[in-house]
Amino acid sequence: MAGTVLVFPTGKGSSVVQADGLYQLQLHGNAPRAMIIQHADTVLVASAIIIGIPMVSKLSDDFYTALTANCLLDVDAEQNKVIIKK
Repeated sequence: MAGTVLVFPTGKGSSVVQADGLYQLQLHGNAPRAMIIQHADTVLVASAIIIGIPMVSKLSDDFYTALTANCLLDVDAEQNKVIIKK
């Protein structure tokens, strides 16, 4: 998953699992480039901020409908926007 953009519905697990999991990925050079999550929880958001992984959440359903496997994405976490590049 190193260098990829992960797209998933929600975080799951305890705060230790999410924070340590992201930390371990980063420590070993396997952290994602960014994360897009439909329903972010505070633990996952805080973990992403601490680790330094950009995160975008609550995009429109149109985004998820247009998303295809292995597509290229331009993620702007500060503006909470993602552009699908064909």
